Amino acid sequence: MSEHKVHYSQFFVAALPPQVIFLMHWAELTTLVKASKDLTLDGPGGEIIGNTTAEVCFIGLAAHFEAYCKNQFASLANIYPPLIERLCEKRIGIMVSLHDVYRLSRKLNYQIGTLLAEDFDFGNAKTINSLFKDLMGITPFSKSEAKTYSEFLGDRNLLVHNAGIYTHKYFRQKFQKEFDDELSADSLYVDKTVYLHWSRFIAQIVLKINRTCMKKLKAIIKNDGAVISDSQSKAIESYSRSPGFASRGAT
Repeated sequence: MSEHKVHYSQFFVAALPPQVIFLMHWAELTTLVKASKDLTLDGPGGEIIGNTTAEVCFIGLAAHFEAYCKNQFASLANIYPPLIERLCEKRIGIMVSLHDVYRLSRKLNYQIGTLLAEDFDFGNAKTINSLFKDLMGITPFSKSEAKTYSEFLGDRNLLVHNAGIYTHKYFRQKFQKEFDDELSADSLYVDKTVYLHWSRFIAQIVLKINRTCMKKLKAIIKNDGAVISDSQSKAIESYSRSPGFASRGAT
């Protein structure tokens, strides 16, 4: 690796540690929701029937978390490319575009993880766990967390694909009973309380992933007896210098 040509920020997608990018968006979404007003029947104090701002931010929260997972995976492989050997041992036949390899030929020594991550699916807990396990031997979600995240994604998908209106499939999975005509017009209501509940959960998962990945990466490097560059060291250090969530209400 050409140390004089590679700044530590170049290991990261968008030149910032993934959790920093997520935190910036997370904070903005949280601010928007807290400043919004829940919709109620019969004026103030009435039954809450949703919050359009909270719904949109809920969808955005899911998008930014998925991007975080992809960028985290990419950055780890960028910082320490030997991780890719571990990945290839588990996933024989990984392929990348020859055009992309040629286009990034002068950057592959610090951007190959970004190239690989683009073709992987980070859309659910199962695939996220599988990818991180193959890359570095960790599973970001516990069984209970994976189940909770699946519920979050179910709500997100209902909002995106059916404007929150209950479908038969969603209703059976959510309430463990058959759909009936009386509920045919019912919908998923996302208000401030609902959004902030899921926001805390997602932020805590990000913190967990970040902490676990850094601990494991340092252990792998030590176990390999590898000598890493100053840029690699600074990239790893930048994770621990990143702002936390506690002061912003994530915990």
